[in-house]
Amino acid sequence: ADGRRCGLRVDASYLDYALPRIFINTADGKPVTSKETYAECTVSVLYNGGYEDVTDAVASVRGRGHSSWELDKKPYKIKFDKKTSLFGLTAAKKWVLQANHVDRSLIRNTVAARISSVLTNLPFTPHSYPCDVFVNGVYAGVYSLTEQVEINEGRIDGEKDGADVDTDYLLELGEAGQKTDFGVNMFGCELTRFAEIKNPDIDALTYEQYVFIRDYVDAADSAVKALDGYEEYIDVDSLIDWFLIHELSFNADNSFRRSVFLLKKKGGKLFLACPWDFDYAFGNFYLDLDDPVGWICLGNDKTDNYKEYIKKNSTPWPSRV
Repeated sequence: ADGRRCGLRVDASYLDYALPRIFINTADGKPVTSKETYAECTVSVLYNGGYEDVTDAVASVRGRGHSSWELDKKPYKIKFDKKTSLFGLTAAKKWVLQANHVDRSLIRNTVAARISSVLTNLPFTPHSYPCDVFVNGVYAGVYSLTEQVEINEGRIDGEKDGADVDTDYLLELGEAGQKTDFGVNMFGCELTRFAEIKNPDIDALTYEQYVFIRDYVDAADSAVKALDGYEEYIDVDSLIDWFLIHELSFNADNSFRRSVFLLKKKGGKLFLACPWDFDYAFGNFYLDLDDPVGWICLGNDKTDNYKEYIKKNSTPWPSRV
């Protein structure tokens, strides 16, 4: 199930696979080695029935992820030249292949997506489909195919790259930030640190918009710290659903540290936008030991260990399972 251990080069059309198969073939046959630069490629998807196969669709591919990019089994982002429907979902250009390198069960992200799908107050729950992935004819392993987290049709509903100061804002916690004419497109608060603005896009974002969303999140942050009036800034129902899925899964990796998506609705409040990144959840992080209990979102001795580990180590931490 794990291509990094075998590196098989096979003609997969002659093998009997239960999972759908995704084939990525770069134009020059070279490996995908960059998170910044896309490589031209074609993508084929064979479903084993149920959906219409995709054959040699023109696309480009690059790496993605935070610490996961440093591991042997690489995660990828695919960008089709034309909007393409995968697994019957709304056609779009951008799709994500999660590697699940540290999750030897290969199902934690999929299980979390299924659980989240029954919660009704999150603006968006990405789907998750296990697939066998081949890159330039080499079996790469079992991946999870999912949507790009973005404001777009069939994904997070909102105004894309709006010009108004109070437009729809999509934020991601833990990103590095991109350069703008006025600095980086990220800001920090005491609780909500390292927030990058994903929508409006870097090319559309104005300084006035930057100041507006920074000050709004800072006000929400202050209200949470004071436990006074935070419901004026935050959609509490979405926060409760997000809290439930993260406590149930004991997801220390994602609990307001990184890969947390926030949506500020135009003229409205701040929502927890969607669940994301559960490969270290469900007791898979070694600092959870054998007793993953307590309130992970609120912080405890385990989260303190987590934060100290991140400070001291630049390489990914090991998993337990």
